[in-house]
Amino acid sequence: MNGVSIIVCCYNSADRIGYVLKHLALQKNIHFPLEIILIDNNSSDLTGDIVLSEWKALGTPFKLIVEKEPKPGLSNARNKGLAMSNYDIVIFCDDDNWLCDTYVEKAFFLMDKQLDVAIIGGCGEPYFEVSPPDEVVLHIEQYAVGPQASQSGDVTQTKGYVYGAGIVVRKKFFVELYEKGFTFTLEGRKGNVLTSGEDYELCQAMILAGHKIYYEQTLEFKHYLTKGRLNLEYLIKMNEGFGYSFAFLYPYIYLSATENYSESKSYSYILFKQVCRTIMKACVTIAGKRSFDSKLKWRVEYSILKSLLINRHTIAKLCRDLPLQTWIKK
Repeated sequence: MNGVSIIVCCYNSADRIGYVLKHLALQKNIHFPLEIILIDNNSSDLTGDIVLSEWKALGTPFKLIVEKEPKPGLSNARNKGLAMSNYDIVIFCDDDNWLCDTYVEKAFFLMDKQLDVAIIGGCGEPYFEVSPPDEVVLHIEQYAVGPQASQSGDVTQTKGYVYGAGIVVRKKFFVELYEKGFTFTLEGRKGNVLTSGEDYELCQAMILAGHKIYYEQTLEFKHYLTKGRLNLEYLIKMNEGFGYSFAFLYPYIYLSATENYSESKSYSYILFKQVCRTIMKACVTIAGKRSFDSKLKWRVEYSILKSLLINRHTIAKLCRDLPLQTWIKK
């Protein structure tokens, strides 16, 4: 059906979900069906109860329902919301995303006029609870904020992905992927475990299925970054988590770079290339160049290498099986 479903995935969000709801309630020029589905992903606080009471107090005409998803993992929460959604355009709004008041309107019309686009990413602006250290500011784009390209447009063959905060997805293409056998290898963050990459995996899958990824700079939102995330320990842990997940993405990346999506790189090839990258980053770090920056990059490469070794059977199988998937456009 033609309309928009906003899916808000929450984990222990009682102290921040009110800001998200207020910005959703302010959406304007909504001349199409709109529903909001909030998925409580195994929270141990009162997120669900707070949501219902605060939404009622806001007096908005938009429909909101709350559903629980007991299985941890962001992709599990999103899949639950997607299964419940009624409309073809889906916006995934995280529990720290404050969408601008025209976000939903713009997302609807962008998708409505570009029927071959599967995913649209927006532009997040950081909103700090406290002032972060300089090292965090230098790597702030890793928190899913900032421009994703120099200008709005197709990023399918350039960047190849958009970050998941505020992401807009065409449900029809998502459902087609699943019906043809696609399953996520990555599940996203589970509580305080900072693995990620499921958004990258989805974008790569859409590209392999023959669809386009788009970036729109006027889709603006604020990304609320709490005190607990604005320190070097969290930044390092986040990078290590991304590195661990990124090992599973290499089969997608190498395959999407080939003509007709038919020639996969072997696990041995990927492992060899990663060993070389890790050694190079280690040499730069030992030489003392760019200090914290080089150490952080080395941690990412080392985490990828470690994940490749720990998950060698799973990743090797993905390298073999991915080119044979029926959802890939040959």
